[in-house]
Order: sequence, then C-alpha cells, then structure tokens
Amino acid sequence: MLKDNKLLNPIISALAAVYGLGAMFLATLPLKSEGFVLSENNLSLLIELIVAAFTLLICCKVFPKVFSNCKNYEIKLPSLSKIFAILLIMPFIAIIKYDLIYNIVINESNSYIAEPFITSNIYEDLIESISAIFLAPVIEELSFRYMAITPYKSKYGRIIVLILISLLFGIIHARNFIAATFDAIIYGIVLLYTKNIGYSILCHSFTNLSSLIFGLIATYSAADIKYIKNPMIIVFPNNIQIVFGLMAIAGFIVLFLNKNKKKMPEI
Repeated sequence: MLKDNKLLNPIISALAAVYGLGAMFLATLPLKSEGFVLSENNLSLLIELIVAAFTLLICCKVFPKVFSNCKNYEIKLPSLSKIFAILLIMPFIAIIKYDLIYNIVINESNSYIAEPFITSNIYEDLIESISAIFLAPVIEELSFRYMAITPYKSKYGRIIVLILISLLFGIIHARNFIAATFDAIIYGIVLLYTKNIGYSILCHSFTNLSSLIFGLIATYSAADIKYIKNPMIIVFPNNIQIVFGLMAIAGFIVLFLNKNKKKMPEI
C-alpha cells in the first residue's frame, strides 16, 4: 500500500488539480455551437452529473484505502440545523467578498456598468444554475480540496497545499480571480476545521445560490443591488448588508448551539 509515502502526496495534489481541470473541460466538450443549443447543454449537464458521481465514488472508496490520513475526514452532509445555519451565513460572506473586490478593483469615484444578470434564454440560465448549485460544487470541492489536501498528515503541508490550490483555483476562474481565490481559501479552512468535505460542498453551493439570488434581485430591481459583470461584483446598499449580517449572526448562534460536545480537532 502507498499509505504513508510522503513523496506521493505532492504528486497526488497535482493530479487532483489536473483531474479537477479535466472534469471542467470534459463537461464543456458538447458545447460546440456559439449560441445556446438545448441538446448540447443537456449533454454537458449529464456529463457533469456522471463526473460528480464518479468523483464521489473515488473519494469514498479509493482515497481512504490508499491514504491513511483520509480516514480522518468525512464525506457526508451535516444535520439539517447546520445546513440551515450555513444557508444563513454564506450570503453575508459573499457580501464581504464582493465589498472587498469592489474596494480593490473599482474606485468609488470611477464609473462602472451595471448589467442584467440573466440572459434572454431561460433554459440556459436554468442549466447553468443547476450546474453551479448542485454539480460544480461537488466536483470542485472533492478534487481541489478533498483529493488535494486530505492525504497530508502534516498540518503545515495541508495549509501550504490549501494556499497553492486556492491560487490555482483563482487562476482558472480568471475573470473572477480574487473572488474565486477568496472562496477557495474559505472552503479549504472549512474542510480543515470540520474534517468533513460536506460542509465545504454546502458552503460552495450556497455561495453560488447567493450570487444567483442577488443577481436576480439586481436584474428585476427588487432592491438597490447592482450587478457588475467583469469582474463579477455585486454591490449592496448598507441596509441589506445589515440584514444579512444579522442573519449570519443567527447562523453562527445555531452552529454554536448545535456544536459537537467533543472538542473540534485542530487543523
């Protein structure tokens, strides 16, 4: 067995990144036409579903047998109360991210172009939303986080890989480099703290769900939220920030009340 071969870990991390990139590329292969073609997008969604199931199978059945440290990490969804808590917290984390990017990339004194979030094709938006909320988080968290990080026994090794993988994750999401890197670091920290990739998948999924909801609100002018396409930034008024801040506090309270009595293992 290859359980404790330290030289293998960097190779596995690199292969995990290549696997994640390959999975993303494979799902785009059917998209040959310039415009939206329903059959091509449905096939792309089907491929993504198969890849997600295959990746989950590898992480559940293969990695714990090959790398002993992977047995210290779980692959399961948390309780409903914790899922609800994460749902309350992630929109505010998204607001912090977008405010950070806005202040770095766009000066308040400069003009920016607010654009509609949705396209003219409802089917295209629906398929993209299904992928972003249900499938992409599974594939990306299992490959870029679980497969790349958990084989390491060394705490410092895991942290170094987390940083490098997060930067790579940002690079492959070039248009949204800062946001993607920020998200990747958050998801990695969640994995290391909870020892359960299920939390990271939920955080990723709810982040994408939050962006979708914010974008729809901006499109239909239901609130004073502005959507900027390149780089993707969503600008919120202070009153909405306060509301989601209070929701996040409630979410953290729920997590605190439902925390395991056992002391959380250190990173």
